[in-house]
Amino acid sequence: MQLIDTTINGKIVGRIAEQLADPDAVRSRMLRRGEFIDMGDGTRKRRWDPVSLANGYPGVVLLFSELGYQDNYFRGISHRYLGQALAELSPGGRQGLYGGLTAVAFATRAAARTATDYAAVLTRLDGLIEIYARRIVHAERAHLGRPWGGTAFAAYDVLSGLTGIGRYFLAAGAQKTETFSQILEYLVDISLPVFSDGLEVPGWTVRHPAYIASGDTDGEHVNFGASHGIAGPLALLSLAWQQGAQVPGHEEAIRRISDWFVAWRGRDGHGTFWPTTLSRSAYESGDRGRTAYRPSWCYGSPAIARALQLAGMALGEPGWLKTAAEALGAAVSRLTSEEDLTEVGLCHGLAGFLHTASTIHAAAGPHAGEEQVDAIAAKIVGAYVPEAPFSFRVNTVGVETGLDCPGFLEGSAGVALALLAHSQGAPPETGWDRALLLA
Repeated sequence: MQLIDTTINGKIVGRIAEQLADPDAVRSRMLRRGEFIDMGDGTRKRRWDPVSLANGYPGVVLLFSELGYQDNYFRGISHRYLGQALAELSPGGRQGLYGGLTAVAFATRAAARTATDYAAVLTRLDGLIEIYARRIVHAERAHLGRPWGGTAFAAYDVLSGLTGIGRYFLAAGAQKTETFSQILEYLVDISLPVFSDGLEVPGWTVRHPAYIASGDTDGEHVNFGASHGIAGPLALLSLAWQQGAQVPGHEEAIRRISDWFVAWRGRDGHGTFWPTTLSRSAYESGDRGRTAYRPSWCYGSPAIARALQLAGMALGEPGWLKTAAEALGAAVSRLTSEEDLTEVGLCHGLAGFLHTASTIHAAAGPHAGEEQVDAIAAKIVGAYVPEAPFSFRVNTVGVETGLDCPGFLEGSAGVALALLAHSQGAPPETGWDRALLLA
């Protein structure tokens, strides 16, 4: 096994690859402290979920599939991880992009090099995902047809909802299928305003608690972010438009959401930002908050800026591109002065900021923002822990601290992928960042 990249980034990636090479050993280490993590709010989170893109076998498949373009040795490891995931897979339960059928299918496509690789497996998985997606669309259609009662993250978002499944279909070349069109039509529908007890609110407003909030949002709230908010659907609608998959009301929905982001931007000492969420009372009063949340992928301004950039590119709107650039610049300024990203992972850490900023700058023009992204990469390298079993540690998950996580969304596999992409200065060969709706 030999990595071509001999920079410090490359050496760290190589070290992580060595540490993750044995899927059985990785799983065993993850379960030593118990199967679940206490989240401190009465809920628990699985420490290692075999069929999760976030913290299971499929996410690590993405790393070794990407490394396989440098050395075929890594393809064998990817295949072993994929075999473990497929052995654990069940068609029941939730099947979003980050868990279950769609997670495993996404990883399988990343591992495939030719149209015949894993073809039978993918045909079977795609059929099951279509059945599941149609069922969710049908249920949501019936829900939309009744007096409005709010939607839910699980229905529409990137991690577990129809946006994530739609992104998988688009990557799979299924943009002309009826199921994909139904997903787009549903996202167009939830972009329309609705009335909640006499107040006009966005159609993606939910009536369950926010996972991360700008203020008091224990109940009804509207979400701005990429992971659970409307930035994810905006990115998918824009990417689909660019690839020729268009449905009635599609352009209007992109404009409606983009204009909404422009209207709801706030400003602090660093520049443009967006809230993470807004409660009903804050939405009614127009209170955006005084300052931005940390510049993470999941809820922060960088991924919102990327969604707005994609929309601007899709419809040729320079104003949206300008707002996106301003928001990213402000986020970089905030990170430099406040250093409020304390994690290194893709979801809510430096790796996610690094890859999001790199993607935005690459679309803006050659060599744009090189110094900025280099500085972010240097911060990640500075967090390297040589004695850690997976090279980096997650500071806090629930009530636990100093966790060793190998996965894609919060752990070392995702950090390695971001460092690798930064070193290569080119889009990922496997398209792993499609799972973040960045590309």
